[in-house]
Amino acid sequence: RYQQGLEILEDAKAVFPQELAPYAGMLRVLGYERTGRKQEAYTTAKGLWGDSPPSLRYYLSYALGRLTKADGKDQESLAWFRKMRDVAEDRNQTRRALEEIIQFPAATLNEAADLLILSPHHASAFKKIRSSGRAMTPRAAYALGYNAYTRRNYKEAIKWFALGGKDPV
Repeated sequence: RYQQGLEILEDAKAVFPQELAPYAGMLRVLGYERTGRKQEAYTTAKGLWGDSPPSLRYYLSYALGRLTKADGKDQESLAWFRKMRDVAEDRNQTRRALEEIIQFPAATLNEAADLLILSPHHASAFKKIRSSGRAMTPRAAYALGYNAYTRRNYKEAIKWFALGGKDPV
């Protein structure tokens, strides 16, 4: 019943207390997105970004990342997902942002490593690092070592840690 909810939010837009207005705006973004009004969702979300409280920026950047990705704007989408990671308030939010980021060819080896460190059995992150063909970074070596350690493959873990993989924490 997104359309009905959206109508109520639009009608009440002028009476929301200033502290609640950004959150109501975010609900409108979701309503626009789910009713196929993607451009309105994008415009509203971008308009909210500058004045939004920190607790809302994660969700705004996620919406903007989804909207631009669906529109084929990969560079902008990747930038929004990176902002999503940067404003994440906990490990779960960071992991979700990194899962979005590593879907892009422009994702860095260290971004894949960060995801593998947070989620040691994440198949996509593991695959991205192993198939990268790029020079192994210390962070990526640590992530592979940690992955091997969690699988109880201590010999392989030692090999990766010996390649310069130091605990990034």
